[in-house]
Amino acid sequence: MKEVNDLTFKMLVMMTTRQFKAQRHMIIPYMLALSAMFGMEFILLSLGFNDDVRRHHSVLPYFIYIGNAFMSIFIVIFVLYANRFVMRHRQHEFALNMILGMEKKHIRVLLFIEAIYQTFVIALLSIIGGYLFGAISFMLLNKLMKQTTTRLIIYPFDITAMSYMLVVLIGTMILLFIINNVRLTMQSPIELIQAQHKREKPLSKFVTFILLLIGLLTLGLSYYSVLEPKTLLGSFNRIFIAIIYLIISMYCLFLSLMPLILQVLQRYKRLYYQQKYFFTLSGLVVRMRSNAVSLASMTLLCTFLLATLSMCVAAYRGVEDRIDSLMTNQYRVDFLGDMYQSEKIKDTVTRFEQDVRKKAKVDQFKPIVSSMQDVKVNEATIEYNQQKNVYKNGISRFTIAQLSDFNRFTKQQITLKDNEIAIDGMGPLIKKKKLTIAGHTYQVKHVKLNGFGINRIADGYNIIVKNERQFNSIVNLLAKNKQSYHAPATEDVTTSIEFNLLTDNKSQFNQMIPKLEHKYKNATIQRKDEFTNIFYQVNGGLVFIGIVVSIILLIGTFLMMYFKQIAEGYEDREDFRTMQQLGIEDKRIQQTIQQQMRYIFIVPLIVGTFHTLIAYRLIKQLMTGIGIEGWDLFATSYVAVLVVFVGIYGIIYRITSKIYYKMIKI
Repeated sequence: MKEVNDLTFKMLVMMTTRQFKAQRHMIIPYMLALSAMFGMEFILLSLGFNDDVRRHHSVLPYFIYIGNAFMSIFIVIFVLYANRFVMRHRQHEFALNMILGMEKKHIRVLLFIEAIYQTFVIALLSIIGGYLFGAISFMLLNKLMKQTTTRLIIYPFDITAMSYMLVVLIGTMILLFIINNVRLTMQSPIELIQAQHKREKPLSKFVTFILLLIGLLTLGLSYYSVLEPKTLLGSFNRIFIAIIYLIISMYCLFLSLMPLILQVLQRYKRLYYQQKYFFTLSGLVVRMRSNAVSLASMTLLCTFLLATLSMCVAAYRGVEDRIDSLMTNQYRVDFLGDMYQSEKIKDTVTRFEQDVRKKAKVDQFKPIVSSMQDVKVNEATIEYNQQKNVYKNGISRFTIAQLSDFNRFTKQQITLKDNEIAIDGMGPLIKKKKLTIAGHTYQVKHVKLNGFGINRIADGYNIIVKNERQFNSIVNLLAKNKQSYHAPATEDVTTSIEFNLLTDNKSQFNQMIPKLEHKYKNATIQRKDEFTNIFYQVNGGLVFIGIVVSIILLIGTFLMMYFKQIAEGYEDREDFRTMQQLGIEDKRIQQTIQQQMRYIFIVPLIVGTFHTLIAYRLIKQLMTGIGIEGWDLFATSYVAVLVVFVGIYGIIYRITSKIYYKMIKI
């Protein structure tokens, strides 16, 4: 009995090996794609557990964990899709084996052996590739964050990261093994044979109509969600809702609207019965019915990939300009209070300047008096925000300063009329000609305040008033409103000074900063180099995570396109032979198939591009959250990414099409 079992097991091992060779056009891409995905997960885990990353970048590990969570979701989706395809095209093989006498328990053992083989190979490739490319990723990450002194020696092989990755991999393979066994148990050999050749039936008119209504409604809600928010915080509130609506709408519309469009074209007899359109349209109806879900998935992948990668490129290109606009000089010191109204604050600022000059040579001190307010923006009206939650849509922050400070600081000569204010910012108010602040209406002059020592924040506005009287009037009116809402009494006015050292060696002065902060407890000292380091950490971390997610999406796109072409090849092989038997020339058949495949693959790209264009306003607001402004920066980045993606998409299409043509001509 033992010898028989040993013989059976050896035979199953041999069958597994033969099966891998026979199905290599499916198994190899499947295993390589999974290896790449789990390799990327190993890279992120290694970076997250790296001691150097944790020591020098306090914010980055959180971005890595968030990126790893998103990537794990994508991996599960892609793995389930790929496994479903592979198992669907092995149903005929399983059915024949059962007809020839093999029991289902033997097939389960066969699947178990295959799972062990696949897990071992995928784990090996993921670990080796993940470590090698992880070293490159580690250097790339540090380059994005301007950490030029980092060496590869501080990127060791991480056993903990490998263990976590293996746990996820083994768990995924166990899940696939369970799913495959359940499907095998619930089907007989005849059902397995029929399932492979079964084609999608057209949906009933009622179901099509319901799906069409749901699709149009959710698409409209998705577009409304990305166009309606007027603030960055409102955009963050809506983005996930918009994505959910978009996903629902795409699957519903590809299942209903696309077949309806083709049916309408078929009824247009002058077009339909032309020789060059007849076979194309009739074939597209069948293809669209059987590939609606795949096309919807590819459309969503194209949309997310274009949006993510465009934002990454724009963020990386605009980071240096953003740093200069936020902090122009090497040092900035903030004192609570108004030096023009308080002799005490003025005396404190003077003594601080004297102490600094004793320690180092300074070019000049540039004073700025400003006030930052949380306000409720309603059309062209600004009022004090009485709500406790300032993170609601319609809530903004604005910083107000005086014209004399602005001209002295920037060495410009901007003039304002008595009832005129200058405004710059990232919201809809910059387009207004008149603006009402705390009940008083002003004419608006639009200027660029780059280089001014007031931080430009998301959903924020910088407002310049003509003189001290207007400045105090606005601040006092908002203060009265604040008191009427029983808000806490806080000092809203800040005196800031910025300056540069006339030496390249700043280390000696930097060592004195803690003593100065201890002496002047009312002062907060900021260094541009520290601010730059933090900004590059946040921005570089986001860009890196975006690149990783984009790579996963690109791998997923290739995987879906490849398996889709293989599926088309299996289904069209008999149709191709039938058309040959009917006397249709091979050239005409090939032209028809090329037209059908071209339409099928262009649709996701066109629709995905359209979605990202509709979402431009939302994307622009999200970019302001990391400090990137200017439509031209994102537009040029988007065009560059689109051109590159179209090229890669075309290459993938060419590669998969060649495999398809080889299959149908067998």
